[in-house]
Amino acid sequence: MDWALIQQRESDIDSTVAKRKTTQRRHSLSLELENFLELLPPSPTIASVGPVDLRKFLIHKDTMGRTQVHDVQCQFLGQVGLKSCNCPVRLASSYVSNIISLLKDIFERNGRGRTWDVKLWDGNPACAPIITDYLKVMKEEQAKAHILPKQAKPLFVSKLRAISDFISQRLICTFDPCDTYILARDRALFLAQFFVGGRASDMSNILIQEITVLHKDNSVAIRSTFGKTLRGGDGDYHVLMLKPLPDVRICPVSALRSYVMLATALGIQMEKGPLFREVHPGVGVSSIPIQYSSIRNNLRGYLIHLGIFEGETPHSIRSGHTVTVSLGPSQLGPESVAAHVGWRSTAAVRHYSRSRVLKDAVVLASSVANSIKDDGLAESLFNRMGAK
Repeated sequence: MDWALIQQRESDIDSTVAKRKTTQRRHSLSLELENFLELLPPSPTIASVGPVDLRKFLIHKDTMGRTQVHDVQCQFLGQVGLKSCNCPVRLASSYVSNIISLLKDIFERNGRGRTWDVKLWDGNPACAPIITDYLKVMKEEQAKAHILPKQAKPLFVSKLRAISDFISQRLICTFDPCDTYILARDRALFLAQFFVGGRASDMSNILIQEITVLHKDNSVAIRSTFGKTLRGGDGDYHVLMLKPLPDVRICPVSALRSYVMLATALGIQMEKGPLFREVHPGVGVSSIPIQYSSIRNNLRGYLIHLGIFEGETPHSIRSGHTVTVSLGPSQLGPESVAAHVGWRSTAAVRHYSRSRVLKDAVVLASSVANSIKDDGLAESLFNRMGAK
């Protein structure tokens, strides 16, 4: 037995698990709950706390929110942002739902199961009816206050074209190798993300070895096996396809080709490893994938410089893609969009594209208007069929 090898592997696995965002959030919430419980008489622990005290913790957390819940008589009802009124500021109900899910996981990992027994007053307190009712009340309050789930503002082709034009001009003027690399990388990344509809974090995970150029029409195929929702289960993978466009200014294939050529000319090894890489000031291009913070800051910087920033984030590119293919001339159905982007259901498509609110509302309104052109037909059929 090579015990040293086994121990090293165990250490690597534990380190990977500890670095996961869910693990870190669960650990942070667990410490926060423990600190809160110490202040409650008679100082219950995670192993003994009940639903009543757990609800107190949730109410305590609720005071740290940034969502203002306006009264129906308030002049700011339905408006976004903090206003100069006395309406309470709370956590968004969706965030509270996530906290409760994490608490269920925390208690389960501490041996308290996944259910709550009301008669025995035992089990997982986060599953108790009092916690479920608390979340329902929060959702109802925020629905009455016209608070909608926060969504990324879509970033459409017009702004991508403006960014691409700006980068093209900068590439002509700059002589700094790092600036040249960053500009070419950002243009290729933004355009590729838009046309595949991927997450920015997933785009940073793309490896050069996963890319295949189809010589028939110069399309680019990317065989992705790892991402936020793609974790290698059952051999799952997703193929991202990029097609050449006549408009070179926003052509993702042209931008990728230009990026690889420039990076290679700068002496950067582009045969393996991450496609999009981080740049460290004073050091240069690294071998690690670009970080989300860099993508966000650079996108924001371009938009601010151009005077067209409206609060967009990298997620706005994904949202803009979904709205474009759902409501644009092609009007792809939710199933087609989900298959293209890599979602397992159409719920995410409807969420991002707002199709249920926009397109479906128009269709239904037209159907209602057409149905009363002969206002006596429905009544006549109803009576003829003998319905009472």
